[in-house]
Parts: sequence; C-alpha cells; structure tokens
Amino acid sequence: MANIRPQDMGKPSEQLCKIENLMPLPAPYDKPGMEPDFSTPKDAWKDTYCTSLDGFVGNETLVRPKTKEEEEAMVKQFLTGLERLFSDETNRNYLQPLMLSFEYCAKCNTCSEACHVFKASGEAEIYRPIFRSEVMRKIAKKHFGGGGLLSKFAGGDIDINFETIFRLGELAYRCNLCRRCAQTCPLGLDNGLLARELRKVFSMEMGIAPKPLHEKGSMLQLKTGSSTGITREAFLDMIEFLEEDIYERTGKQYKIPVDKKGADILLTHNAGEYMAWPENPAAFAIIFEEAGLDWTLSSELLGYDNVNYGLFYDDAQSRKSVLVK
Repeated sequence: MANIRPQDMGKPSEQLCKIENLMPLPAPYDKPGMEPDFSTPKDAWKDTYCTSLDGFVGNETLVRPKTKEEEEAMVKQFLTGLERLFSDETNRNYLQPLMLSFEYCAKCNTCSEACHVFKASGEAEIYRPIFRSEVMRKIAKKHFGGGGLLSKFAGGDIDINFETIFRLGELAYRCNLCRRCAQTCPLGLDNGLLARELRKVFSMEMGIAPKPLHEKGSMLQLKTGSSTGITREAFLDMIEFLEEDIYERTGKQYKIPVDKKGADILLTHNAGEYMAWPENPAAFAIIFEEAGLDWTLSSELLGYDNVNYGLFYDDAQSRKSVLVK
C-alpha cells in the first residue's frame, strides 16, 4: 500500500494508491459470482474527471475545466468558500465544532480503526478520516498564512492548485458521514463534519454537487414536498401493498396502523425505504405487532418523509427543505 502524504496531493501525475486486500463481504456475498468483479478504470475518464487519486470517479460532477483561466477561477472560488467556513458571519452555526475539529487533532488514528470505509478499502491511506482533514488543514494554513516560511512550519506545505482542490472534493464524497470517527475520537473531534463542510464549499461556492443529492434529492423535495416525490395517496397505497405482501409471505394478516390517535410510538422511516427497501418497514410492522406495541405511522408529510438532503452538502438547500415542510 502506498504511503501517501497530504502534501503529495498536488502532484497530478502520480498514482496515489492501489486498493487491494479488500475486506471480505459477509455471507452470502462471499460466494463466487455474488459480487461483480472490480472494473478497471478507463483511461478516458482522466480527461474529463478528477481520477488522479486512484483512477476511479466517485463524484461525476467534478468535471475538469477546459481552460487554465477556468481552473484559476475554480481555485479562487474554493478559497473564497474556505474563508467563509471560518467566518462567524457566514458560518456561525457550525463554526465552533468546525474549529475544534480543525485545530486539535492529535493524529492518533483512533478514527481510522473505527472507519468502515478505510477498513473495507484494505486500509488505503486516502480513506483515513484524518487524511482528508489534513489536506484541508494544509490548504487553509497555507492560504491564511500567505504561503510563507511560517506557514510551512505551521503545516501549510502543500500546493494550492486545481488538481489538489478537486482531489479534495472527490475525497469529501468518499466519506458517507456516518460520524463513527467522532464517536470514537478521544477528543470528540468530527472528521465527518469537516467532510460535510468541504462538500458545502463545492456546492455553495462552486455550484458542484452530485445529482443524486441535488437534483434527485433537494430539487425534487422543493418541487413536490417529498424527497422521493411520494404523495399522501401514494404512501397509503404502499401501506396496502405492504399488508398484502406480508400476508403472502407469512400467512398473517396485519393491519398497519396509520394516523392512530394516542399511540405510544410514532414510527418514521426514510421515505426511500418505502420505494427501494419495502421489506424494512414491513419487518418493523411485523416486529411491532408481534411485540404488542401501541404504535402508528403517519400520513402527514413530516411523518413519512422527514429527510433533508441539504444536510449532507449545502446549508442553503437544507434551510429551503425545512421551509417547504
């Protein structure tokens, strides 16, 4: 495994890591043929996307600019966004936890041992939670320090260029923000928050955000009121389908409670589960009914779709999604 330093992020021609010795999948996916082979990266991708991390593309909206002038404009936009992250005027809601996580990392790597992405990658260096955070720190320290000798002593020994910034944007989306790193950090520092704040810079300053989050998430929610486009009528139809499906599978007839007044438990699911993983709400219904619990679902929008995609990448979209509720 390559030993990659954050300061190497500015070297565009290097192959920075090889993902090998991956974590084996649990049964039954550990059997031959259950999981497709890891496809080989295409050379043509590097002409359009930022692939210099490992040849792969995680965020297809990180498209290379066509001219040097466009590259320089993107770098300027990123640095402007970085300044706003550290301003109480423009980021007061997140500034305190951001500064704590930014300033006080002891680099003990406890977070790495808790990170399932790092472990599943075969412990590839670029997937360490602190790797991405260290790149951000070095860019910030060099930018705010003016790039002088003192800045280098403070850890700002990195090239601030288009390639470095786009690699950082790619890394920000190779974290799923589960925040296990924050749960296990002895100091309570949150590398997941740093990744989220980086996503915010790309979205709010540079207009770059993955389509599944922005177009198919936030924009659909603003248009229909639901992140999945599910209406109340569609939700009630899905509940009927779940009841029929449970009966066919188990032979037991359950009446799933909806809008039951005075229930002890209001159960909410990610709205996407009703569409993509209906077995999950069905399993909850079976367990709750067999346990004799007094529970209900809700046909109100906030009851069956309380998702806010903006939380994952953009403060402005997060606020809009709250208001549309």
